[in-house]
Amino acid sequence: MKIFKLYIISVLTILLIFMSWNSFYSNNCLSLIFPVIVLVVISQGYIEAKIQERICIKKCFFNENSIIATILTSKILVILIYTLLSILMTISLMYGVIEYAQILWMYLVVYIALIILLYSFLNKLFEPMLKDKYRSIFVRKWTFNLSALLLIGGSIYLEFEYGYLPVYLSNDLSTTIINASNSYESSCEYSNFILKAKIELDSFFWWIINENSDYFKNEIIKYSIWFGFLSFNSLALLGANKFIVQTVYLLEKLFNLIEMKNNSE
Repeated sequence: MKIFKLYIISVLTILLIFMSWNSFYSNNCLSLIFPVIVLVVISQGYIEAKIQERICIKKCFFNENSIIATILTSKILVILIYTLLSILMTISLMYGVIEYAQILWMYLVVYIALIILLYSFLNKLFEPMLKDKYRSIFVRKWTFNLSALLLIGGSIYLEFEYGYLPVYLSNDLSTTIINASNSYESSCEYSNFILKAKIELDSFFWWIINENSDYFKNEIIKYSIWFGFLSFNSLALLGANKFIVQTVYLLEKLFNLIEMKNNSE
């Protein structure tokens, strides 16, 4: 019953944020609250885990007062690096959400169920082995890693097997970029700038791949270009995955706190 309640609340929370952004991003800057929520959730998950990992590394491998230990385990450095990564993931994710077809919304509902089942299984599996303080970090990390392999692997397969060409592609690069830029419009200056920058960058890569693939006789070069392009765009998938895993964890933590409070009363 508890896992079912967690699933329902997780689906409603995640879909509410994604669909609200999808519906209102073109209207005004108030819609930026949804990317900010996503950014906070993703970055909080990364920073918490990475700071703890570096504390463990410092205690195990380095003299605590050494310069290299200070640099590698600096909280400021960790926060800067993973906030930047979270920003890139959030931009890619919120851009990707706008492109979601109906089948992807349906897939998202199923995928959240997969995340919750995997998270719950790993949590129970490692409960007798790990300290409570570190178990949640370990479980979230491996839930993210295992589910990301499935998500990215499936995405890459579908791109190679059933790849599509965007409608904005043209024989001329400048026309392609203009067409791509015109496909998005928001009355919010910030959203407009970020979305246009993202799609113009995508259109540049698409044009190179589409117009010049015949010139690359070496198969390794061809697949390297595709791999680089897919890796860059996988930030949206990784961002979605991280956001879902962290949301499930935060909601479960909230449920446990409510349960403990009710029991104490």
